[in-house]
Amino acid sequence: MIGFLFGYGVKGAPTQSVFLTRAYVSGKIVVALFSTLVYWSYKLAPDWMFNYFTRDADVPSWIIVYIFLLYFVAYAAGFAMKFETAKIHKAYPILLMVALSAAAIAVPIAMGERYTLVGTMDQFLNHTAVPLSQSHVGKVPGRITLALLPLGIGLLWWSRKERF
Repeated sequence: MIGFLFGYGVKGAPTQSVFLTRAYVSGKIVVALFSTLVYWSYKLAPDWMFNYFTRDADVPSWIIVYIFLLYFVAYAAGFAMKFETAKIHKAYPILLMVALSAAAIAVPIAMGERYTLVGTMDQFLNHTAVPLSQSHVGKVPGRITLALLPLGIGLLWWSRKERF
């Protein structure tokens, strides 16, 4: 979704690849900061990050690095998808952005306590996990993540000033 959103940072028709635009680089900065916070959250509450579907001890450590790298792949795919869907129909990027926004809201709602309660697998199963807002994840990486919103808006605005 971040890649798709930053696709709107390209104003006009670039003379080179869209991957060389200010918008792409700006979004990549946001993704790098966001994925760093996600990685930090994996270190603080690994069972929660796996939504208590598996214990951290049962997952090879390389998977975390792999997930970290996949954020960049998903970003590039979303960025490209904004332009490719517009080639099919000009309304498609807007419709896809609405669908992505709905999914970003629906998934945490569907996860329920698996998303809102933070702890180890045992704490979750014993109903002793703490609410996200009171957890170490919610207090530090969670609050820093909120700071990415004005940064992202600023970078998106700056990207729109690039002339081709």
